[in-house]
Amino acid sequence: MSVFLFVFLDMVNINIAIQDFITKYFELYGGRDLKIKSFFLENFSGLDGITPNIYNYNSWLKAIDEDFNQIPIPFDIKIQNIVINHLENNLYTVAVVSTWDFSIRLEFSEIGDIRTFFILKATNSTFKINHLSNSISLSSLQEGELFPVTYFKKKREQIENEIKSKTEQLNIFNEQLVLNLNKLEKANDDLEQFTKVAAHDLKSPLISTKILINKIINKYESSIDIKDLDLLKFCSKNLESLTDLINNTLQLYTKGVPSLPEKHIDTNLVVQNIKQELELETNKELNITYYNLPKLKINKSSFTQLLTNLIRNSISNTKKGVVPKVNISCKQNRDKTYTFCIADNGIGIPDSDKKLVFQIYFKSDRNKKQGHGIGLAVCKKIVELYNGSIWIKDNEEHGTSVYFTLKESC
Repeated sequence: MSVFLFVFLDMVNINIAIQDFITKYFELYGGRDLKIKSFFLENFSGLDGITPNIYNYNSWLKAIDEDFNQIPIPFDIKIQNIVINHLENNLYTVAVVSTWDFSIRLEFSEIGDIRTFFILKATNSTFKINHLSNSISLSSLQEGELFPVTYFKKKREQIENEIKSKTEQLNIFNEQLVLNLNKLEKANDDLEQFTKVAAHDLKSPLISTKILINKIINKYESSIDIKDLDLLKFCSKNLESLTDLINNTLQLYTKGVPSLPEKHIDTNLVVQNIKQELELETNKELNITYYNLPKLKINKSSFTQLLTNLIRNSISNTKKGVVPKVNISCKQNRDKTYTFCIADNGIGIPDSDKKLVFQIYFKSDRNKKQGHGIGLAVCKKIVELYNGSIWIKDNEEHGTSVYFTLKESC
């Protein structure tokens, strides 16, 4: 054996010491520990096969700093195989095959085995690295690329360029999206204005014709034939129905999100006012019951229309000879929303129609003659404007219950 300051009995002990040294090196390297810099001799040389460059001691330590900055997260390194050869002058060659477990964190799934070649020199009581070069087993690695720092730097640059390119594309897309949204908003405004003008132009001749027919009825009611009088009244009623149809359709397609009131409204008073107005309209007392309804911060006009449409629908769908009964109740939910229920004793709604009744112009076979099929569609739109939901269920005995949810502050 060569004479040097190691206290090794034989080559087996030297090999064990070298294995311990290499194991410690990879522990520090995988742990991103800068103590690894003390493992190198000042006359160290390292090989980067991609350039190819020969690194000296200072440039290699600088490369380690770059490596640790680019990949600061520690990872495990498992040594698969070590082959040691003894040269002369206390020099040893060490070939190591290892697996670096950072593919999951860094998403380099193509990385395989790492082959590292060392030339070690035995010093006073340990070893120092005189030379080191790495070879990465990668399907995407070009021939001659050996140094992992260079590979990851190249990989990082590729990812950064891809991110930059995608960001630029996203910015262009967002700018185009804003332009399209502005165009769409203008188109909707133009369409709403056109709808209002068209509705006005459609209603004008209908109203004029109705006024004319009513004048004829008032003037000649005592002298005209009863059948002709009924015909005129029928025409007047149909003209009024057409006018209502235009108004309801206009309302459905132009209604935006209403402004909120400064204070909460008492929904009990809203129902009370609706009841009084409907009793004046029908000239009879209506059985509409309600109790302890909540106060909501909601547009009063929208809420009034919502309940009016639902109550009208309940009253109009009652069997002949049966007194209409409508009960309005409400409960507060855990998520601070309210669920309203409008229950009636009407003719009910077939299961096949429950999902269709909120569609515009839909009319059930049970009640073809009533309304225009718009009232419930308007209700659905109002509720959805306030991010609520509306649905229908059968009552336990007879009739229908319409449910809808609203937040306390819509």
